[in-house]
Amino acid sequence: MFYLIGFIFLYFYFVSVFFKLKFSGVFHLLLLTYLIILIGTRFEIGPDWMVYQWIYEDSCKNLEFLFGPGDYVYNLINCLSLYLNYGILFVNIVCAVIVVIGSYLFAKLCYKPYIFYISALPYYLYIVSMGYTRQSVAISLFMIANYYFLNRKFHQGFFSFLVGVGVHKTLFFVFIPLMTRIFKVRYTFFIITLLLLFVILFVDFQTSYFEYLKLNYLDGDMSSSGAFSRTLFSLICTFAYFYKVKRILNKNISNFFDLFAILPIVYILFLTLWPEQSTAIDRLGLYQLPFNFIIISYIFSFAKNKISLFNYINLYFVINLFYFFTWLYISNFRDAWYPYKSFLFELL
Repeated sequence: MFYLIGFIFLYFYFVSVFFKLKFSGVFHLLLLTYLIILIGTRFEIGPDWMVYQWIYEDSCKNLEFLFGPGDYVYNLINCLSLYLNYGILFVNIVCAVIVVIGSYLFAKLCYKPYIFYISALPYYLYIVSMGYTRQSVAISLFMIANYYFLNRKFHQGFFSFLVGVGVHKTLFFVFIPLMTRIFKVRYTFFIITLLLLFVILFVDFQTSYFEYLKLNYLDGDMSSSGAFSRTLFSLICTFAYFYKVKRILNKNISNFFDLFAILPIVYILFLTLWPEQSTAIDRLGLYQLPFNFIIISYIFSFAKNKISLFNYINLYFVINLFYFFTWLYISNFRDAWYPYKSFLFELL
């Protein structure tokens, strides 16, 4: 029921914008507000809930935890919340606001903003944002950074990206492809050198963190059952991009996307050769989501007329709705998201 309400707000937003109704902004605001409440006030939702609870409780015990191995920005938010005695509720609300702001800004880059929300709602906004808090915030800050970079606001973009790395360090691994698209070729070597220096400086300080990544994602047998299908979907988006979408995109955007569009090919190759490392590839593949959302949105620009566009978007909405609720009711991991529980229920 609670997940369905988000789809209802989204559908009314889509229809009101499509037919240029005056109150479309109201439904947009309702959708964004509802997402903040749904994501931010959740209670015991997500497979890593106990991990985040532990991070919150230990966040201010000593400076070694706050500034030692881990994700500094996320630790700092937890420490602030613990100091103010606001609980993990405050942490999740802050993270939800960042996720929604990133979605709002990035949707502006798509062919139609409501197509972004239709694509993002079932997986990114519901499953990822409620299940994997830190990485969902890092993805959102990555989207904010891309929004600023594509609008040539580089200082804001760099700041957003660095904050994202501070929330979840996996974002650090997209640094090289990001920089090679922003700077001219003659600056690439300089940027890569800075990157290597940055890694070297942090190796000693972050040894246990890198050992944690190596132990859990490389040496261990952590496989993700849906990694191949999700990467395959990104690969399909890559083919659509090079076959059709690239030619209609603004040159500034297409030049920026070229290298990222190739990454799913690399991911598929790794999954084929080292399937036991599927979780690591799956986590990196999450940063491909923003590009998939843009590519999908521009596919709809090929609709021959307004009626066809309306029908195609309706069909796409139904597919996403069916996909989410099918997953919610038959997935082996459904118990982490269903039934939905909220801190607000305790106040009623």
